[in-house]
Amino acid sequence: MGRGLPWQARVALLACLALLYTWMAAHLGVGTMAGGPDESMRSLVPRAIAAGNLFPSGYDPEVIYFLGNWSYAFYPQALGAYLSAFFMKVAELLGFSENACFEAGRMASVCLSVVALTFASLAAERVARRMRLDVRLAGAGAIVLMGLWPQYAFLSAYMNNEIVALAGVCLIIYSLVSGLMDGWGAGARAALSAGVIVAALGYWNAYGFILAGVGTFVWSLVRMRAPGREKARLFLTAAIPAAVCVLPFFALNVVRYGDLLGMSTFHERYQQWLDAGGQVLQQPYTEGLASMLLETEYVTSTWRSFIGVFGYMSYLLPFLAYLSYTVLACTLAGAFLARGARERALSGWGGRVLTGAVALGCVVTVALSLYYSLATDYQPQGRYVIYLLPPLAMAMALGAAPREEGSHAGRVACACLLAAFAVAGLAILACASIDCGWTGVDVTLMQH
Repeated sequence: MGRGLPWQARVALLACLALLYTWMAAHLGVGTMAGGPDESMRSLVPRAIAAGNLFPSGYDPEVIYFLGNWSYAFYPQALGAYLSAFFMKVAELLGFSENACFEAGRMASVCLSVVALTFASLAAERVARRMRLDVRLAGAGAIVLMGLWPQYAFLSAYMNNEIVALAGVCLIIYSLVSGLMDGWGAGARAALSAGVIVAALGYWNAYGFILAGVGTFVWSLVRMRAPGREKARLFLTAAIPAAVCVLPFFALNVVRYGDLLGMSTFHERYQQWLDAGGQVLQQPYTEGLASMLLETEYVTSTWRSFIGVFGYMSYLLPFLAYLSYTVLACTLAGAFLARGARERALSGWGGRVLTGAVALGCVVTVALSLYYSLATDYQPQGRYVIYLLPPLAMAMALGAAPREEGSHAGRVACACLLAAFAVAGLAILACASIDCGWTGVDVTLMQH
């Protein structure tokens, strides 16, 4: 069977993408066209932590946004904030300017993006090995197809919780691939535990993959032919680290607000804003699910921004770009599904369970996004379902990879496809940097 991508090649690919994201992080602004959605509001928490308020409360003035009485400090998903605060503090100690310190906070997204790409690549390689595909091209393809997907690159360059949780999703998917195909060894259990930690402290829209990952792990242990003591050992070595890291954040929420997830307190503060005469900032879609899907642009707007919409949903790509990405994604993912069905490469128990677990995570992700628009605020944004991208990118990479014993021409064709995809992604980002005016941050322009 083919060996995986050489570590030198993997590091080179990841380093190039990390440099790209770092350049973007140093040039993105904070305005409607130049910045990322919610970053000004989200940055208040890491800035407060870096300034010495290590456990900021949502009631602390320095973390309350100037609109809505809102604060992300009400939420227990704080991993991204602490990582951003770490980079901000390092930049401050090195004597960087206030603007540069803010931009340094974005390095948390850069680093977590690299983590996500690493484990997406490793997961794709394991599946490729099972399907007798070219393992190296499958691994490289997962990195390129996900790393230069326009919306993913954008999320990798500014402070947001979506990229944090996405790293957790990739860890969970890798753990499922490894655990179901090769057994729940130490590496698979560690990846699952780390994935649960990162996703749970990342963003709640990714919780479907936590459900899928933990549920599949427990179910596979129940079916395992092993003594009960061994099953308990396997379960506890994965569960205890996750519980120790995650539960204190939720316990703190219960003690402070009596609110496990922080959502009720967040909305209570918003209601106080409205009662005091503040403007309406959230408008749920009240006409029902069928109406939202069939009579609005919810589906098309979500899909467009899943592929790439920059700024505060203000910079759209040309129609041809959306069409091209859609056709490519459908073609390559369809090729993977057809190949898997034809060759029954994933038809065993582990393959069926893996497919079902990933499908469950995707379905719950979409359901949570729909529920938010119906119950809280109409938000047809692709970043809320961006957790579908890792399985899509892996499927595309596996659909493009030639057979292990295939011809040299097939490998050249796959490499050319990946190169063309990379050039297209870089061209889109270059045009966006010019059109949107990515010239860096000026914190004096931020409202608080």
